[in-house]
Parts: sequence; C-alpha cells; structure tokens
Amino acid sequence: MEKKNTANILKNRTDGSVNLVDLFFYLLSYWYWFVLGVLVCAGYAGYKYATSNFEYVSNATIIIKNPSNTRMSTRLDAYSNLINRTNVSNEILQFRSKRLMTEVVRRLDANVNYEYEVKLRRVELYGNTPVKAIFSPELENVPMSFVVEPLDSASIRVQMGGNARTLNLNDTLHVSGGTVIFAPTSNFSSQEFVGKPIYVSKNDAVQTAKSFIARLSIRQLNDDASILTFSMRDRNVNRASDILNTLFDVYNEDAINDKNQVVINTAKFISERIVIIGEELNEVEGELQQFK
Repeated sequence: MEKKNTANILKNRTDGSVNLVDLFFYLLSYWYWFVLGVLVCAGYAGYKYATSNFEYVSNATIIIKNPSNTRMSTRLDAYSNLINRTNVSNEILQFRSKRLMTEVVRRLDANVNYEYEVKLRRVELYGNTPVKAIFSPELENVPMSFVVEPLDSASIRVQMGGNARTLNLNDTLHVSGGTVIFAPTSNFSSQEFVGKPIYVSKNDAVQTAKSFIARLSIRQLNDDASILTFSMRDRNVNRASDILNTLFDVYNEDAINDKNQVVINTAKFISERIVIIGEELNEVEGELQQFK
C-alpha cells in the first residue's frame, strides 16, 4: 500500500500536479515519527525549563541634584538644558564605572556565590546560606570553588577538587596562598540544609563587577529632568536590590569625598597664599623701614 501511494505521488508530480489526499495519507503512514518528534521537543523544552535559573529584576528611581538645575532666566533655558543633559550623562557614566561597582561587590561579597539544588535547578542562596566562607586577603583575586555539606549542629564536610575533609564550624582551612574560615549563619540550625551540598564559588571581584555592569540598565526619564531609573537583573532579587542600594551609597560617599577634597585643596591653597603674602608684606615692610 505504501509503495502504491508513493508511486501515485510520483506519477502526479510527473503530471505537474500533486494529489493532496494521497500526500496526506502518505504522511499519515509515518505518524509515529511526528509523535516522537513532538515528544522529544516537549521533553527537551521541559528539561531546559527545569534546569534554567530564574532571573529577577529590581528597579529604583533617583534624582540627581545639581546647582545647574536652577535657571537664572528664560533666555538661558536652552543652555541650561544642554548643561543639565551633559551633567546627567556624566553621572550615568559614573554609576557605570568599574571602580564604584567593584567597591559594591567587595562590600556585599557579591563575588561569592552559594547555591544548592532544588530538583534539577540550582538556587542562589544569597542572604540565606547556612555557612559563610571568609577568605583571607591573599585570596581576594583568586577564583576557586568547593562544596560544603552541613553534617550536624557543629561539623561540616568540605570537598575541594578530589579531596574531602570534615571540619568543625569556624575552623580554618589552609589552601594555596591563603586561608578560608567557615562560619555558621543564622540559617545553619535549619534542618533544610542538613546533608545537602552547598556549592560555593568565588570569582574575581573586578570580573564580577563587569558582569553586574553588563546587567545594569540606566535610563533618563526626560531630557530636561535629572531623574534616572535603574534596573538590575540577577538570579536573586534581594541581591539585585542590595546592589542598587549599595551603589547609591558608594556614589554618595564618593561625591562627599570629592567635595571634601575640594575644600581641603582650597584651604591648603589659601594657607599657602597667606604665607606667601605674609612673607611679601614683611619684605615690603623691611624695605620701607630701610628707606625711612
């Protein structure tokens, strides 16, 4: 029957036309391949969904205060708007600077990830990890990864590479070039993590800052306004929110330090000028007395 249908289709093609009914029954004879293809695609899509990490977005809106926002006259509106846009663009570049974001990463220890498996997906445990790894300064820019498994109320198993060791809490683990201390958090007493491996990975702070900058979106709502909206995408919504808030804190501290440095430099300049003027006045006074 199948050969007959194939012969009919070929004959119809030779005649310059296609019999749709014969073509339908010919394809229908291979229905199991279509069903298998649908099942394979659906299974692959389900597997990708079950193993893919969720991504969250945290938003914030701020206003940049600047003396240039005050207009002295209506004739200077266009000029003031140009200055305003320039200042806001500079501030956007400042927010996206690697120096500020690296400081944010160091304050939050955002370059250290704690994950554990929930079914087929690894979940980020930012702020909820039962054990926190404290690295010595020598390991600041050294990437590494290991697995920590809480055993009971006082001990953990640490696996690094092919070696596994059982340690007590707050013990020090010596690694190449530095040390790591495993301190318990308020979540350690939870039975949820007992016997479950916690995957700890530490990355370079600068590279992590670059990754966060790539996921940071800054948009100016209006060309005439100094209002900026921030969006941060991350696997953990709390970390995304903390990164934005800490970025604002670091930005404000940096601005205050710049202003203080200007005041210090101005005071230093005035003091130096006072000394020079005093010396010049003393010299003039001496010459005047000599003249008299």
